[in-house]
Amino acid sequence: MTVLRGFANVVSGLLQPIASVGVGLILTPLIISRMGMEAYSYWPLCNSLTLYVGLITVALTSSVRRETVYALDRDDLPQARIYFNTGLVLMLVFWVIVVVAGMLASLQLQRIVVLKPALAADVRWLFLLTILATSLDILASLFFVGAYSCNRIYIEKSVVALTTLGRLVFVAVSFGLFGPSLRALGWSALAASALALIISVGTCRKYLPQVTLHPIRYTTRPAIFTLAHFGKWLLIAAIGVYLFQTLQLVLANRLLSPEDAGRYGIVLQVVGLFVLVAGHVGYILSRKLITCISRNDHAASNAVFRRYYVWTLCGLTMPGAMLFADADALFACWLKGHAAGLGALLRVGIVVSLVVQPMSLINTPLLISKRLRTNAIASILLVPCLIVLSYVLTRGLGWGLSGLLVAAGIAMLFRNILLLIDARRHCGLLVTSVVYASLIGFVSFCGVLLTVRVRQWLVPGGSLWLMALDTALAFGVGVMLPFLISSDCRLLAKQVVPSWVPGRNLRRC
Repeated sequence: MTVLRGFANVVSGLLQPIASVGVGLILTPLIISRMGMEAYSYWPLCNSLTLYVGLITVALTSSVRRETVYALDRDDLPQARIYFNTGLVLMLVFWVIVVVAGMLASLQLQRIVVLKPALAADVRWLFLLTILATSLDILASLFFVGAYSCNRIYIEKSVVALTTLGRLVFVAVSFGLFGPSLRALGWSALAASALALIISVGTCRKYLPQVTLHPIRYTTRPAIFTLAHFGKWLLIAAIGVYLFQTLQLVLANRLLSPEDAGRYGIVLQVVGLFVLVAGHVGYILSRKLITCISRNDHAASNAVFRRYYVWTLCGLTMPGAMLFADADALFACWLKGHAAGLGALLRVGIVVSLVVQPMSLINTPLLISKRLRTNAIASILLVPCLIVLSYVLTRGLGWGLSGLLVAAGIAMLFRNILLLIDARRHCGLLVTSVVYASLIGFVSFCGVLLTVRVRQWLVPGGSLWLMALDTALAFGVGVMLPFLISSDCRLLAKQVVPSWVPGRNLRRC
């Protein structure tokens, strides 16, 4: 059952990207066709800006999860109760503060981005409702510590995927009854987040009943100081990352135009799937490494890290290469008259994401080992690096949106290299693991890309049927090549073989 649960945890990470793709495939052309590219551009921008609502609570959630599970692994139930209840009290206090601050900020949006008068009221409503939805998501993530502690991560990911699909139903009904409106997107987010919060509380009571909810009794001053010390560096790092994500769309809006920001948002929506997958693997990896690091078993933690790094990179190169080859046909079928230039831009985004996103896993062993200072400093440096590089590449060299993507990639790569150096010095992380995984991923990417290019040469065209054929070819080659050249991928194949196969012995992941 342990292996099957681990497999479910890994596979569940695909549910959210699949749900996001499905929703995006329907909503993006719907919004553009009914409201225009300019109106659409405020949707990804709003999602980026409202991340700041959860800045403090995101850092606090990570610290509560780490300390609670760490205490449970040591069979220290009183400490687990103290950390969870103390974190809940702090979360509720900060939740009120950030929601009020976000509501006030929604009235000053025109100071941040260019707002057309005809859309100003709708954008403000979208911003306000998304703030409330984001705040509920943060509370839900705290209560999902119950499923996390029992290594049932698939529950949280499945709930997120289902609520994402529910948003699509809500928007479709709202558009049909009241007409197209950006605020319908905000209401759908709020309804989905409220449902996720209700479910998360239920899972906490089911899988972690021993951690009694009694904030007044179990909240202590030492626990507040411990969580605050751990969380302050997470907060600084979160500020840097959030500013980095938001500034990409703001710079596209300011340096180029709202329409260009919309195109940039479409590409980010597609390559954002790489971010979701890498983030999910990092979430699973953190649960694995807590046990290893709590026992000071660095050899085991290195083996687990390399294994998950290879799996992540090979898993990302397969769809990445297929999208790279079919980018123009994909946008032509999807957005039709609005597809000009998006194919080339997506190719740049795919290359940047495949180089940068898997390296973000390096932060996981640092986080578990409480090595957060380098991450905080490096994440803050993302902002000036992005601004300088964006001006040089977009205005100086005239690369436009491609220059903005490259600037973001260079800045993030610089940050990840600093994390790699810190992890090598203080966590014993082997650099050869990153090099090895990168070589496996490069071979896999080239193999899939070559296969799709051969199909395009033998059978020219970009219909949906041919793209489906490319997907099948990419899956076959993308699975076969890593299996042949990587023992880590062969190990994964052995672990996911069903337990009922004759002679199959279950082994711990």
